[in-house]
Amino acid sequence: MRGIVMMLAILFCSCNKNSDKTFIDLENCINNYFNVKDYGDGVINKSNRIDYYSLMKKVEDIYLEENFLVNNSKKGYISLINKNNKNVYTKIINLFNNKEFSFFIGVDEILISCPSKFVENHKGGQLKDKFQINLIDEIMASGYRNDDIMIKLINETDEFDNIVYRSSIIYITTIRLFMSNNAI
Repeated sequence: MRGIVMMLAILFCSCNKNSDKTFIDLENCINNYFNVKDYGDGVINKSNRIDYYSLMKKVEDIYLEENFLVNNSKKGYISLINKNNKNVYTKIINLFNNKEFSFFIGVDEILISCPSKFVENHKGGQLKDKFQINLIDEIMASGYRNDDIMIKLINETDEFDNIVYRSSIIYITTIRLFMSNNAI
C-alpha cells in the first residue's frame, strides 16, 4: 500500500513538472520582449531582467493588498472593470519604474503574437480558446474600452486560477487603469 502511495506521488509530481514545461516557449517569447531596449538601430538586453508572469503576479498582489481587487476570481475581476484607484496606479507605476519597464511597448507581441506562436507550435485548437486570442484582439481594437468584450473575456477564460491564462486579463485591466488615470 505504501509503495502505491509513493508511486502515485512521484507520478503526480512528474506530471505537474511536465505541465509547467509546456509553457516555457511562451514565457521565453514574452520575456524576450520585456528584456530588451531599442536604441535606434540597435537592441540591447536590459540590466534588470523581468519575468512577465512574476510581474503580473506582483501587479495582482498590489490590486489585492489595496482592496482594489477583492479576490482573483472571475467575479473579482469583473467587479474591477470600471474601478479606478490612484494609490494602486501609483504603486504600479513605481513597480514598473524599478523594473525599467515600459508597459505599452510590445503589447501586441505579449497579448497576441507570442500566444499565437505558442498555439501554432503546439498544434492546439483548444489552446487558442484558452488564450482567448480573438477576444483580446477585439479588446485591443476597441481601445481597451469595451466592457462587454472584457466581461466575455473574463467569463470565457478557462483555468482562471492559472496565472498563464489570467495574466492577459491583469495586463489589460492595468492598461485600463492607466487610461483612467490619464497616463496615455
